[in-house]
Amino acid sequence: FPWDSVNYSCAYDSILTVLMAVHRDNVNVWNEHISTKVALLQSVGEVFDQVQSNSLSPRHARDIIRDMLGTLHTDLGCHGSEGTDGYLVAHYLLKPDVRRLQKEYACKECDYVSAWIKCKNTEYTRTIKECAWTFSLDHRRDHNKGMGMHRKLTVSQWLSICMEQNTNRECSSCGGSILKNFSYVGRGPPFLYLIPRLINLIMETEIKLPDGNDRYRLCGVIYFDNNHFVSRIVDKSGEIWYHDGIKTGESVRYEKNVLNISQAGWQKVKNYRMTALVYMKIF
Repeated sequence: FPWDSVNYSCAYDSILTVLMAVHRDNVNVWNEHISTKVALLQSVGEVFDQVQSNSLSPRHARDIIRDMLGTLHTDLGCHGSEGTDGYLVAHYLLKPDVRRLQKEYACKECDYVSAWIKCKNTEYTRTIKECAWTFSLDHRRDHNKGMGMHRKLTVSQWLSICMEQNTNRECSSCGGSILKNFSYVGRGPPFLYLIPRLINLIMETEIKLPDGNDRYRLCGVIYFDNNHFVSRIVDKSGEIWYHDGIKTGESVRYEKNVLNISQAGWQKVKNYRMTALVYMKIF
């Protein structure tokens, strides 16, 4: 997707490039499993079909999807040079129709479990976003330190920590420490959009949800710097392709296979730093 220099579009270009590659490589999975869980992606898939049949240009397709999202979600600010929040774009594109992420509080020492605890420190309620597709860390230093800012973590380890967090609460039954646990009801969502703020993760091309058997493969990485998003596609063969709406336009540039990229190579591309990981469920 080429960059729109009038209505800054990189927030859309980066994630849509990844999703169109997923659609191209897995069209049956998209139609049978993904669009049935995320209704908006059914409409997006139909637009991708027109691009792949050469009846619609990528630029026009992007504008259709952007207008579609802007009509549904007026807070996106789809037009003008102010730019758009890339995380918010991903949120509205990938959020499942049915909420699947549940939260409960449990004591480390006894069998106390509660669905809700009143917590004076409201920051704790924001360390994981409430949508089923994304996990992110609060910007506060103590949260980042507690979640592994100063030690090496794999994506799976970080995800496990995100889904079982310490709190500053004490159990009303035994005085033990209270954990805040997240888990999926039934099966996991079609996509995970992970936002590891301020942490250099050890990359994994395949992960499994800590609370179930659903497996996911890495299908894209989003990078950001100087108010511009770019992305890497990871196709189902493990080949990595680079896209920058300004530099590569409607094309992507081949880089290498996932077996040949270093951990440092994942963290940055050009001058852009990794800001989000996109995993799709293996159906």
